[in-house]
Amino acid sequence: MGDDARAACAVGTQQRDQVVDRADATRELGREIDPFAFQVYTAEERGFGDKTDAPSAPSPAMRGSAAEATKAKAPIHVPSDIEPRAIAALVPAEGPPAGIFMPDGMINTPFSSDRWLREMGATRAQTLAEASFACAPRFKDIAAAATDPSKTYFLWTNEPFLSDTALETLALPAGGALHVFNVHNGRVYSDNFFYCDGAEEVALLTDEQSLNADFSNKTVSVAAAKRAWPLVVEGIDRSLCVKRADFALDLFRQGQARIIGKNWPTGVAKADTRYFNRRSSKTEFLRTANFNLCPENTDADFYVTEKLWEAIAAGCLPIYHANGTIYQSFPRGSFVDMRDFKDGGELGAFIAAMSFEEYRFRINACREVYNRGLRENLRQSSWQRTLLRMRRFFAAHRNPS
Repeated sequence: MGDDARAACAVGTQQRDQVVDRADATRELGREIDPFAFQVYTAEERGFGDKTDAPSAPSPAMRGSAAEATKAKAPIHVPSDIEPRAIAALVPAEGPPAGIFMPDGMINTPFSSDRWLREMGATRAQTLAEASFACAPRFKDIAAAATDPSKTYFLWTNEPFLSDTALETLALPAGGALHVFNVHNGRVYSDNFFYCDGAEEVALLTDEQSLNADFSNKTVSVAAAKRAWPLVVEGIDRSLCVKRADFALDLFRQGQARIIGKNWPTGVAKADTRYFNRRSSKTEFLRTANFNLCPENTDADFYVTEKLWEAIAAGCLPIYHANGTIYQSFPRGSFVDMRDFKDGGELGAFIAAMSFEEYRFRINACREVYNRGLRENLRQSSWQRTLLRMRRFFAAHRNPS
């Protein structure tokens, strides 16, 4: 690590020490947020705190008894989020498209689609010589391609494990700056709905007959690989892989979990369906239980993948790990938050004590958010926001100095 990077890390550590933990995501930021800005949060607001450390015990209000709002039969309130603005289809960009050379193809990103490239005001270049820009999802790939100082280089990845920095620029080995767009610096996702997708809205739960399984069966479904991947960003391990596995194994040993996935100890996982009709087989599995342990691989702002939405669509109450932004979209007391429990034993006791009325209140709150996402097509708004951000980047760097 260079002197500049060490200095940046030291500043970041000092800033984190001065920031109030944003685990309480209902805290007001105190300023207008421009969802189209390159950086949603300032460096101070990006201070992560200790969100991955669960409290020693769940709060008394969360210990298996229905919330006061449930008892009073209060209507479900869905937060307004950083209100996703309705965005019309992007008009053609002015001027010739920005040529982008992508040495690794950028598979599974907006850059792999010619349609999305056109909406960003860009086109695919076959060689670096033909391009104004070059990008890749990993530093090593773009660094190897950075041979022409007249080009603009950027890293873009929506996968947290492919980039472990929160900085917005890095120095390239051959000289010049690499612009970074990743999950950790807030330059990829601007809201929680990027992956909110589904065929149809889900009806609200009214009675026990509509459950996936008898409510006396408090089994938790777990569809995940067992991994021990660390991801240290700004001095904090953002990975949730070990915590997810530990909670799942605690529940399994208590007879409260059914698990599918790879790398689990012998006798734990029922099957590994990851590479065989993944979506249909996972949905079929989820529909055998009323609860689903579905935290992300990584704790990062606005990083909300299909794991949460698939659980809701399949009729499960999600057991999720809140990031710094999820409560901008979900009301507290909706999904079961893993941060409220020190281990799977406490979580299992909480689930076992949950009444049907509390379950109904929680899962309906989750369904309200999911239905709103589909009804208002918030996924499309989220993607268009990403495309517009990149269009502005290309316009600003078309003629690098």
